[in-house]
Amino acid sequence: MVSLKVEVLSADGARIRGATVTGTNVTSNISITGVTDGQGVSTAINESLAPSPVRVVATAGSKVSPAHQVEWQCDGCNCQPEPSTLELRLNP
Repeated sequence: MVSLKVEVLSADGARIRGATVTGTNVTSNISITGVTDGQGVSTAINESLAPSPVRVVATAGSKVSPAHQVEWQCDGCNCQPEPSTLELRLNP
């Protein structure tokens, strides 16, 4: 299954371990949630939310990133996220 790579950073650019990343299909309102690894990366959001656009947000404690929208480009077999990597910065 194809996944979206989400990198979560603090306001000053440090990678955030243990941040919660949530992707929500804007049509069905179905969500997938994951947690970033030691490098501040999560690949929990996957093509099971396609083909509708997906709103992605990250949180760590009281800090929240602005929401970003990801579009999925689908063919007969798979869907690819556009962009394939998303960088989310938490608000200070």
